[in-house]
Amino acid sequence: MSSKFFVLLFILAVFTRFFGINWDQGYFSHPDENNMATALSQLSSQNLNPHFFAYGQFPLYLGYFSLKLINIPNTFSNSIYVLRFYSAIFSLFFLYFAYLLSIKLFSKSSQKVAGCIFVDIERGNTFTGNKNISKSFCNKTLIFLLFLIFSPGLIQIAHFGTTESLLSFIFIANLYFLIKIYENPKFRYFVITAILSGIGLGSKITAIFFIWPIILMGVYKKQFLSTSFFILAFSLIFLITSPYNIIDINDFLSSMRYETDVATGNIDVFYTRQFVNTTSYLFQFTHIFPYVVGLPVFIFSFFGLFIFIKKYSKKYFFWLLILLPAICYFLYFGQLFVKWTRFMAPIFFIFPLFTTLFISRLKSSYQLLVTSFCLLPGLFFMFQYFLPNPRISASNWINNNLYESSTILSESGNVVDLNLRSNISINNFDFYSLDNNYQN
Repeated sequence: MSSKFFVLLFILAVFTRFFGINWDQGYFSHPDENNMATALSQLSSQNLNPHFFAYGQFPLYLGYFSLKLINIPNTFSNSIYVLRFYSAIFSLFFLYFAYLLSIKLFSKSSQKVAGCIFVDIERGNTFTGNKNISKSFCNKTLIFLLFLIFSPGLIQIAHFGTTESLLSFIFIANLYFLIKIYENPKFRYFVITAILSGIGLGSKITAIFFIWPIILMGVYKKQFLSTSFFILAFSLIFLITSPYNIIDINDFLSSMRYETDVATGNIDVFYTRQFVNTTSYLFQFTHIFPYVVGLPVFIFSFFGLFIFIKKYSKKYFFWLLILLPAICYFLYFGQLFVKWTRFMAPIFFIFPLFTTLFISRLKSSYQLLVTSFCLLPGLFFMFQYFLPNPRISASNWINNNLYESSTILSESGNVVDLNLRSNISINNFDFYSLDNNYQN
């Protein structure tokens, strides 16, 4: 990849992650983002207990101490924006490790690439690859990164102050170092993955699924001392970054039981009714993946999968190292009663990966055409941030067109009501508790 392309990709990545970060104009409607921001805004130097355990304390502390460092009060709105800032930053980290991972997957050599700029994370330098090697690798890496940069799902999670971007970054970084450990099990790789895994657990307990591949690889490579260190180190970092999971263990366990019961459907709550009578695994392939990666990328990924099974599965073992953890992750979270899109965020990159493999097999004259077609959903999705937020537009229309003393019937459970005139009232009605046996 030439230096010009590298700079262009970086600019596109920053733009797609940060532009429109205030698209909702101060009316924050994402429930998880609101809960995290509320917990962050309640932190003080005298009390660092967030009293909120659906997520870990690391992202809350990161936001809180960042605001303290630049002397900005941790109000609710400031908490929202600092969480969104780090969500966008972690999305950039995700893209960087996706780039490093593509080097491993698309080339037999991780350091000698034709006419490409390679950023070496270990040595901290940049150099140009050997020109005697085919340039096909560069094309694959460029296409893969473009798909990720303009992936609708990745753009969306980067615009909300939640943990999805952080967890996606840690998952793909661990996969990259998994290959590094397989190639050469240096102790520093166990140190890096321990830090990342501890932070992941300190952000959300489900990051436990990111850890077992490192442990299994360490055992397979007979690195028992390094593996033991890895387990102890990530456990310690987990305790440091999310200490109140232990200090306030009763509330933590109570929250975990509640969240588990909601996820498995043992508790009937109004905000999970959408998943009644849905089919595990099929739901993700019909209602999530086609939209978060774009329909063209989703469809072409199956052609790429066929090519991989036919030509690459025996030739490139590195692909299997990546796919097995992703499949295991999907098998667990895909079978849950709740099937929120965010649960699948760490494996969004799989579809662009296989689509890139498919496109690389096309004639060069068709590659640009198919790649451009695959980018359209992401471009259209990004275009929404140039337009007013629909909630804001709806509020303005109501304020300009409804009579005084009008009443709006609204569904209860909304995080933020519409911004309406004071002489227009909102009746939040609980549609979820209706008696099914009432008489008309």
